[in-house]
Amino acid sequence: ELVDALGQRLRTSLDSCFVSAFDQRHERQGAVDACLRSYSVLQWVVHAEEVVREHIIRPFLQKVVTVNALEAGHTGTTDGLLGIYSAVMDFVRSVCRPLAARAEQQ
Repeated sequence: ELVDALGQRLRTSLDSCFVSAFDQRHERQGAVDACLRSYSVLQWVVHAEEVVREHIIRPFLQKVVTVNALEAGHTGTTDGLLGIYSAVMDFVRSVCRPLAARAEQQ
């Protein structure tokens, strides 16, 4: 029980550190790399993927993929679909690809 509790505490701290470092990734890329290495060493890669999904990708999608964005000011239309697509592709190009590349290096 104690080992499980310590493991959970470590995981929570690592998650918090990773999300914080990621939010400031331009200034703290070394911290992002250290967190990715830690996930790898601890064999928590699947958990790291969950953290990325829940704390990085999901908030972005919730902000970008909305009915208002889809309608682009024209109720009942999909006039904003191209804008949503562009935003998602920019996010993949500028955030997801570099993060995946850094993770593969760890």
